[in-house]
Amino acid sequence: MNHLKNGPIRFNLMMQLAQPGDIINDSTQEWPDNREKLCIGTLSILERRPDNAEPHVFDPTVVPDGLQCSDDPVLRFRGAAYSESAKRRHHFVELMDE
Repeated sequence: MNHLKNGPIRFNLMMQLAQPGDIINDSTQEWPDNREKLCIGTLSILERRPDNAEPHVFDPTVVPDGLQCSDDPVLRFRGAAYSESAKRRHHFVELMDE
């Protein structure tokens, strides 16, 4: 995390809007580049957490009110996969602390 010495690390959250006829339930299908893209937020990392955020699980299927996931079957498995990954990382950290 030496990058933080130069200031915050920022990521833009981009959303690409589907058009009628676009396939929205198969993440292997690309949409044309001319689809409208919106920056709907910016994530700024200001400092490193002492716990490396290990107790937290990133799940892209947890979305705010007003947004919904597509019915892409890949999304059905993401929550369980990320939860399992976090559980294994947490167990590994516990072993390292012994």
